[in-house]
Amino acid sequence: LCFICGHSHNYEEGEVCSTCGHCLPATETVRGPSGFPSEILPDFLYLGSYDNSSRAELLRAMGVSMILNTVPTSQNLYRNTFAYHTLAPGVDGAAA
Repeated sequence: LCFICGHSHNYEEGEVCSTCGHCLPATETVRGPSGFPSEILPDFLYLGSYDNSSRAELLRAMGVSMILNTVPTSQNLYRNTFAYHTLAPGVDGAAA
């Protein structure tokens, strides 16, 4: 099983996942939007989009257990699976 998506394919060998379509990135690629969160601190802190956070199987495969939601109006989709923490409006010092 792939340690990224949890599906059955050889990620380390560059095989494309037939279920979700991801594969090992080429060494020389143009950076653009990614289907995967960016690793900020190895195996600890990731930065991702709402689309990333809506893929429970990916998050579980990456070992994610807590999610910091920085958009208070967006849903916490998997409350029974992950611990969510949400920033309150105005935490940056701006008026709410």
